[in-house]
Amino acid sequence: MKDIRQAKWKNYGPTTLKIKTDVTDYHATHPINQLLRDYNEFVRLVLKQMSRSKKPPAKADVQWALKLTRRLELHTVLWRAEQFEGSYLRDRKVAGQIREGLMSLICRVVQHEN
Repeated sequence: MKDIRQAKWKNYGPTTLKIKTDVTDYHATHPINQLLRDYNEFVRLVLKQMSRSKKPPAKADVQWALKLTRRLELHTVLWRAEQFEGSYLRDRKVAGQIREGLMSLICRVVQHEN
């Protein structure tokens, strides 16, 4: 019986395991992770920093915010640089439109990936 087991093992080579140490490429480029990263950046920059500030935002911040609105498909709500001032962002109607746009985009991306 022992000889039969040893004969079977001789037919197969040793088991090799491939360990991927750099798995960040897949996770960094996954559409859901990209969306959530852009979402967090938009919330940090526009809704927290720009809406609470009394002074006008920096030009670089406005350009980055415009790029994020295009990525997050909010260009129908926020399309001009003047709209990133605090009084416009504090309006309840605008905040509702931003929230609805973000939620619909998240649902679409998650549904597409599933």
